[in-house]
Amino acid sequence: MTLEDAITAVEDGDARAEDRAMLEALLRALTACQRLVLSLRFDHDLTQHEIASIVGISQMHVSRVIRDGLARLRALEGDSHGGARRQPSARAATA
Repeated sequence: MTLEDAITAVEDGDARAEDRAMLEALLRALTACQRLVLSLRFDHDLTQHEIASIVGISQMHVSRVIRDGLARLRALEGDSHGGARRQPSARAATA
């Protein structure tokens, strides 16, 4: 491992930690239902149909909750940066 590799690894880790901290703060602004549905969809990779069965709502409602939750996160993220949306680090996008 070169010095450049080591520095890049630290910077990537810092960026991922910052992205995760920002996401956790933004998630607190969502409803409990939105947090649950988004977690089941993106953390657990469940389908909308599977989520609907677990949560006890229709698949169409799951679709709306996902859409509205993501829109809320985008709006809040933009607000937290003075209207300019920050691009997540490349590593965070694949994590």
